[in-house]
Amino acid sequence: MNLIAIEAPSYGEGHYTHEQIEYILTTCFTGFKAAQLLANKTHAMNTVVSDPHQQSSSRGSPNSFRTIIHTGWWGCGAYGNNRQMMLITQILAAHWAQIDGIIFHTQTTEHQNDIDEAKKVVEKLWNGKEVKEVIEQIFNLKLEWEKSNNT
Repeated sequence: MNLIAIEAPSYGEGHYTHEQIEYILTTCFTGFKAAQLLANKTHAMNTVVSDPHQQSSSRGSPNSFRTIIHTGWWGCGAYGNNRQMMLITQILAAHWAQIDGIIFHTQTTEHQNDIDEAKKVVEKLWNGKEVKEVIEQIFNLKLEWEKSNNT
């Protein structure tokens, strides 16, 4: 098991800028990709140490190593980040980093609908779009969230 230690952005309440959204996505992607690369390298090294004659399997084979990220409400406590924003950006980053799975840990199951909704939003966001287009769409989603919270 490997741990990723990333400080959450501390933007608090208010409107996220394009630059802040890009920073959040970049930070998540970098941490997730680093975890994947390190985990795969460690697995390959351990495989060779345990059986030097065994060749490591390719990523697509049934016995290949999988990287699963366990995460939660990144920055949504004292830092005051928007939960949907953090769910969406983590799911996107995991997708772009080619992570095999992402599991969100919450104190109760009452937030499963939020997680499911974020996954639906992400499916619409990444569908063949450039990163800048996705950031613009997230920016617009944030505006919608703010409007719905003010009414």
